[in-house]
Amino acid sequence: MTWIHIIRESILHLLYPPVCIGCSKHLSAQLHPFCVHCLYNLPFTGQENYLENEFTDHFAGRIPLTFGMALMYYEKNGIAQHIIQRLKYQGRRDLGVLTGDWLGERLRACSHLDKVDMIIPVPLHWRRYLIRGYNQSEIIAQRLSRALQVPVQARCLVRNRWTGTQTKRKRLDRLQALQTAFAVRNGKEVTGKHILLVDDVMTTGATLEACAQALLQWPDVRISAVTIAQGMT
Repeated sequence: MTWIHIIRESILHLLYPPVCIGCSKHLSAQLHPFCVHCLYNLPFTGQENYLENEFTDHFAGRIPLTFGMALMYYEKNGIAQHIIQRLKYQGRRDLGVLTGDWLGERLRACSHLDKVDMIIPVPLHWRRYLIRGYNQSEIIAQRLSRALQVPVQARCLVRNRWTGTQTKRKRLDRLQALQTAFAVRNGKEVTGKHILLVDDVMTTGATLEACAQALLQWPDVRISAVTIAQGMT
């Protein structure tokens, strides 16, 4: 880092003191996006320790998951919500890198996840991508690729229909809106493969379900799915 960058960062630090993502308290240094208290109280699920867990139970009878987990519990006004909102809507890509690394560490040590052949992030419609400038799920997927040494196939699954925001829709409404929204570009790429689907948050599970259904149309496909957060029921 040059002296110009050091001066610039120092000025920015004075004008915009860093605050904790979890509680918004000022941080003494920009070494970590969380204060010690919030870092200690991150709502990790521990689901990587169980083949059957709250995440896989959510999809029971809907899609055949080989393995599934969320890194954290998502509560209204909770730490995970602050992380996801800043990652998706405030350009905080660094939070996708950080949480992706945390998730990757757990998956690398997980005995319940069989070897996967490819990692596929849940795709954004091109209009949403233009508005946001990036796909937060792909940022997470790239970190998992680094941890697991498995390639990311970000163009294999496409979102070919604009469905608008899903945040205020109930599960049945989401399922109806997402029907035929996703498609596989080349079925030969996924045939016979174990695929790790990656999304930022799972609430009703409709998006992951729709993605999985598109992939499962091809022979001998196995699906595992992971997210940074899962809504608490």
